[in-house]
Amino acid sequence: MDNKLIPRISATLKYGAFSGESRKRIIIPYIILVSIFVFGIILFITMTSFDYLNEKSSLTEYIIGIVAITVGFLSVPCVLLFLIIRNEKIRKHILVWIDDAVELSAYCKNIGVKHWIGIQLTRLQVEFNINGVTYVRTTDIERRSLFNFGRPLGFLASMSKYADKSIKILYSPKYDEVMILKD
Repeated sequence: MDNKLIPRISATLKYGAFSGESRKRIIIPYIILVSIFVFGIILFITMTSFDYLNEKSSLTEYIIGIVAITVGFLSVPCVLLFLIIRNEKIRKHILVWIDDAVELSAYCKNIGVKHWIGIQLTRLQVEFNINGVTYVRTTDIERRSLFNFGRPLGFLASMSKYADKSIKILYSPKYDEVMILKD
């Protein structure tokens, strides 16, 4: 199989949601967003500096204000960068998995719902047949990290839309991985 399948993949049972869009369509908006945030930080520091010089307010308040706004402004691009890096990691795995993947029809069933830090997480079970043999696979979880600490094992966000319906999948027998295709 070839890389033309990547845009059709919307999720994997191992990692959850995946954006198969071209890298340019992901990176260019990120660069624009970071530029806007950097401009915002520079504008805020400039305005705060003029305010500090004109009103002679406390230096401590001035420094705390600049640090707080800078951290706040930089946290959003950092989280987005983490998501882009995670998506690229998943893309590398998918590129390996699609080499021997076969497209199949499957039934996806919801086998549990939990909530974690205000996010609904779903555990799915996918059932499909290959040459008369029935296979059943469930959602998995990537390795533990700071960003998924405490998340229930096998429960993933944004997966409820596939629950309790027939879906199209790619299955890699060599790697035993299931990739869910877009409708």
